[in-house]
Amino acid sequence: MHELFTQTKLTKKGVAKNSGFLDWNTQPTRFKRYPEFSFRYTKETLGEYAWLLSLREITDTHLIAKKPYHRLNTPSAGNLHPIEIYLQIRNIKGILSGIYHLDVAHQELVLIRDIEKDGIESYVGIENRFRGILIVTSLVPFRSFWKYGLRSWRYLYLDAGHQMATMYALLQSHKQSPTILSDFDSKALNDLMGFEDKEFTCKVIALGTSSEKPVETISSPLMHVLPTDYSEPMEILNAQLASESKISNTVIAMPECIRMDLIPSLMRSRRSAREFSSLSLQKAQIEQFMNIFNQSDSIQATVIMMRGEDYESGIYKENQLVRRGFFTSECSDLLVGQRFISFAALVVALHVKLPDNRAHIEAGIVSQWIYLFAQDNGIGCSGIGAYYDDALRSFLDIDDEIVYVIALGAQ
Repeated sequence: MHELFTQTKLTKKGVAKNSGFLDWNTQPTRFKRYPEFSFRYTKETLGEYAWLLSLREITDTHLIAKKPYHRLNTPSAGNLHPIEIYLQIRNIKGILSGIYHLDVAHQELVLIRDIEKDGIESYVGIENRFRGILIVTSLVPFRSFWKYGLRSWRYLYLDAGHQMATMYALLQSHKQSPTILSDFDSKALNDLMGFEDKEFTCKVIALGTSSEKPVETISSPLMHVLPTDYSEPMEILNAQLASESKISNTVIAMPECIRMDLIPSLMRSRRSAREFSSLSLQKAQIEQFMNIFNQSDSIQATVIMMRGEDYESGIYKENQLVRRGFFTSECSDLLVGQRFISFAALVVALHVKLPDNRAHIEAGIVSQWIYLFAQDNGIGCSGIGAYYDDALRSFLDIDDEIVYVIALGAQ
């Protein structure tokens, strides 16, 4: 069992004990900003590569308590956005070869360092100069830790999974062939990128081909810029993230039921549902959802069916009804009293034998596919990371550990 996963299980007593006032005025900044003197590309100056800015972008902003509330094209637990993206670009017409930061708040590519014979290739397991784009995704733990404490370890990797699926889908929609890299030392890459102990490399994607020209190692770390306006000690979480230097390159293929031509618009319009209409979902739609959940070899799905056409209400395992009942109030209570859940059509618990970082990333990927299919079909979808772990396991009568819950329903 993963130690940090076990330590961060929720119980009713623990939630009651730790619940208190959260001052949103103290929330750390959610978007990293490099100095104003840095060279920048905007959507207009990127030309045919303007789509790179959509890998992670703000799709809606409104005010809550006189403060901007940003929604992105990828979900985030608590709207905290603990992800940053960097790109090494080489031999792309119209773009200076260099290492860039994707400035989400301003929708710009910011040049951190130009490159010629050198680059990050040797840090990500590539021997020669790479012609194309290397995309580095990092986690900024304090943005989540500020609200969730150590349980943020789970949400960081769930968010990373959502982000990986988002990028994978968008890249494919732009006729790119992404390759997920895994054979590298993330600690060395962290040091090179100037992350210190404030960010941690999570995933690297390659778009392009390796040349026959040798690449030189960058001799000194890149500019260090804090990803938040302040931070606090979080030794246990940092130590765990630092120890997870090898992350699998497994990617769960995008389901065929998601229409490729609609991916950009689906990403921009995606929202997490916070209410359902209590109407039933069609049988064909539910079957499509089940097919998506079953795409992962390591993740299992147990379904609490409440409002499904031609489905009897109850708990389903491997598409078979194992316990009859209309469990709306139980669902709401077990998901930490979130009352809107009681109007959902179905609630799906994703569970695994080993709840490590890979399992959480895969759960995020699968859930992002669910979000996209739901959005295309006008169905409400909500990813839920807060639940009473062992109480929910007991209720569902499963031995695995639950890593994520998805609620789906009519709107």
